[in-house]
Amino acid sequence: MVKNDIESLYTDLCNIYEYEEYTEGSVTKHREIKKYSNIKCRISYSTGSIFNKRNTNEEYTDAYKLKENIKLFLPTNIKVKEGSKFEVTHNGAVIVYCKSSAPAVYNNHIEIYLDNYKEWA
Repeated sequence: MVKNDIESLYTDLCNIYEYEEYTEGSVTKHREIKKYSNIKCRISYSTGSIFNKRNTNEEYTDAYKLKENIKLFLPTNIKVKEGSKFEVTHNGAVIVYCKSSAPAVYNNHIEIYLDNYKEWA
């Protein structure tokens, strides 16, 4: 029942890709493989601050840096590898993210922190 309540909040869709090795002759190459398509999910944004101490010319300065936290909620039947890439459709816009955290697996859902995608590492 709780799982159904949580999944009723999934208003977004995502495609999940993995980067895998394959061999062509004697050469090992890499390719992107779509593992899941149109998975119902929910993306959440929050902003936090990071406190940094910097040494500039032997004087210490305190600086705050804002960090956007992007969290994706998925159903428990989805198995996600670390380093996966996500295309999330949120409010009609498709945004590409990469995974930066190991999945936190709960009884009723999975949570994954994402970063904005630049390119495969």
